[in-house]
Amino acid sequence: MHSNPFKILLVEDDPTDAMLVRRILGRSTTRQFNIEHCDSLRAAQRFEGLNQVDAILLDLHLPDSAGLGTLKRLQEDASQVPIVVLTGLDDDAIAMEALQSGAQDFLTKESFQSDLLERTIHYAIRRHATLRKLQVEVQLRRTAEAKLARIAHYDDLTGLANRAHFRRSLDELISTCHRSKQQFALMFLDLDRFKDVNDSLGHMLGDQLLQQVAHRLRSCLRGGDIAARMGGDEFTVVLYGVDIPERAAEVAKRIIDELHAPHSLSGEEVVVTTSIGISMFPRDAETRADLLKGADVAMYRAKELGRNNYQFITSALNKRVQERFMLERGLRQAMAKNEFELYYQPQIELQSGQVIGTEALIRWCQPDGQIVSPKDFIPILEETGLINEVGSWVIDTAVRENRRWQDLGNPPRRVAVNLSARQWQRDDVVEQIAQSLQRAGLHAPQLELELTEGEIIKDPETVKERVHALKKIGIKIAIDDFGTGYSNLGMLKKMPLDMLKIDRVFVRDIVHDPNDAAIAQAIIALGHNLGLKVLAEGVETAAQLEFLKQHGCDIVQGFLFAKPMPAPKYLRWLENFDHSSLCARRSA
Repeated sequence: MHSNPFKILLVEDDPTDAMLVRRILGRSTTRQFNIEHCDSLRAAQRFEGLNQVDAILLDLHLPDSAGLGTLKRLQEDASQVPIVVLTGLDDDAIAMEALQSGAQDFLTKESFQSDLLERTIHYAIRRHATLRKLQVEVQLRRTAEAKLARIAHYDDLTGLANRAHFRRSLDELISTCHRSKQQFALMFLDLDRFKDVNDSLGHMLGDQLLQQVAHRLRSCLRGGDIAARMGGDEFTVVLYGVDIPERAAEVAKRIIDELHAPHSLSGEEVVVTTSIGISMFPRDAETRADLLKGADVAMYRAKELGRNNYQFITSALNKRVQERFMLERGLRQAMAKNEFELYYQPQIELQSGQVIGTEALIRWCQPDGQIVSPKDFIPILEETGLINEVGSWVIDTAVRENRRWQDLGNPPRRVAVNLSARQWQRDDVVEQIAQSLQRAGLHAPQLELELTEGEIIKDPETVKERVHALKKIGIKIAIDDFGTGYSNLGMLKKMPLDMLKIDRVFVRDIVHDPNDAAIAQAIIALGHNLGLKVLAEGVETAAQLEFLKQHGCDIVQGFLFAKPMPAPKYLRWLENFDHSSLCARRSA
């Protein structure tokens, strides 16, 4: 006999039938049955452990209930238990209705036999278990499908629509509004200096802040509006039916004020601001790409104007959008088509009059012969991330050409290359530069890397670590545009630097403006006190040169000697340079 008995609840008001069931199941040789008996529906519903029995044998006709209603009422209280219906009637219609109502089987009392009753109970229990398993599997599958659908459409952190869902929704809205002649406003939001908050408080609190921002953003919108997280700290909003800029401006003001209120993050009180760019459909654009680009450019304009404000895309900004789009597309092709070229501007030591180095400056030479200024395309390289690829090319090219000049018989000289903020942040920047030197066969001291004060301030510890690692290799390090940013003198003294470069804005009026003269003298004195060389950029007149010489500047660079030149022209310039003319110019 099977070791685990079946626990059966018999709901039967006829004592004879109840005794018969007990007798039949008691004679089983394959399974032990423990039978509990109730003589009414009410007693069954109150039975302790109702949902723990293995099966219920239910007479449909009881003193307090009759028919299929008996089955349905007991199912409400014992939904997890298989039920076998017992009746004195041999009625196929009732049998079918009972099965359709959820009974596992149907048995007439006239057919009571030991094997039949036992087998019916056994199969009812097994069928019910199989059904429950299938139901659980279906529910799990539905839950998984729902979760996958949510992941596909919504941001897991904030619960807002994600980038893909937002784009689909925006495309559908544009199509609908084209037909209905409706209008709407699109906003692009970016939290100001969120990276600083994230770095100082950690990513967990940074995520909490984003969740609070999303919650507050929702509170500023109506039911039909759309809010999405595009990634990082960037959000978008669609204000449906907004047909005039003034209404969009009201919502933008409300969002700015709401987000500016202090956020409580695990006991830390944090204040953040946001910059918002707005484009209007169809006034400013009629496609998703153009609307987003317009709002994005307007948002950057808001940042340029001091942050914590909103700006609309204007016709002038629209023109900038198109120009920027063409520029960005061209930049993505420029590397493949070898359209970048390095120009070189010599650096001259004042004491000896000799050329002791050169600065490598990138130029974009378009197929039509137009030379694009770095100030027009470097910011786009930074924003798109292309700066890493282009920056690597600059280093490889500069060290390779410097080595080639030496092979042609020129004396060893430094070549200076400016590293972007993104390059300083790369974990492999030191290894990459070391490999470039090794491939070119150039000695490390003949490469000078420049960084700005702004790059130091963004992430001083990382930059300091990179500088120390580069200095171990032997590479020279210079601070470019010194004095134009926030001069963290405490950080400067901790870094193994070689040179400070006086920015051209102080050199331009150095002879006529006492303030510029004082700043230049202070930088020269500071550099020398720190044991550094000092280089002045933008030297264009003999008077500027003489001033710098008199006040101890070490090295000069500027149009007075040469404009930046392509490599072949630079080599010819070197051949013709007469350092004695510099001495004559200084003494004139």
